[in-house]
Amino acid sequence: MFWNETIIAIIFRLVNFAVLIALFIYLFKKYALSTITNRVAQKEALLQALYNQQQLLEKQQYALDNHVDQEAALCAELKEKVSQWKDLIDQKIVMREQERVNRIELLEKKTKYYVQSYAISIANKRILTASGQQAQQSLAKQFVDKKVGQDFIQPIIDFMRKDIE
Repeated sequence: MFWNETIIAIIFRLVNFAVLIALFIYLFKKYALSTITNRVAQKEALLQALYNQQQLLEKQQYALDNHVDQEAALCAELKEKVSQWKDLIDQKIVMREQERVNRIELLEKKTKYYVQSYAISIANKRILTASGQQAQQSLAKQFVDKKVGQDFIQPIIDFMRKDIE
């Protein structure tokens, strides 16, 4: 009988063990499995959200890189335009400086011409005044006698009368 009691004890131990395992599985499924499943689902959702966020950030990074490249190209283009504008302005400054020099030279020539003309005019006035005075003195000496003056003026008067009549 000893064998029977040992076998029965082993069977009861196995049945008790099976009941404990079933009870553990039941309690595990009823209380712990939903919590574990929820946490796993939350972790998977978090991982999916992080993966989606990573994808979005990579797209944004790509867009930002493209934008930076476009801005760099635009900056280079603007630098080139500014350089061209600077060259044009430098050329205009040189042209205006040359025009200014030309105007100064023309003004100097005109001023020199006017100074010379004025000097010639003053010299002519002096010469005319002096020659007029000399002519007056010469005529006064020549026509001191009234008879000579009348003989000189009479043909002129007769000539003028003929034209009037």
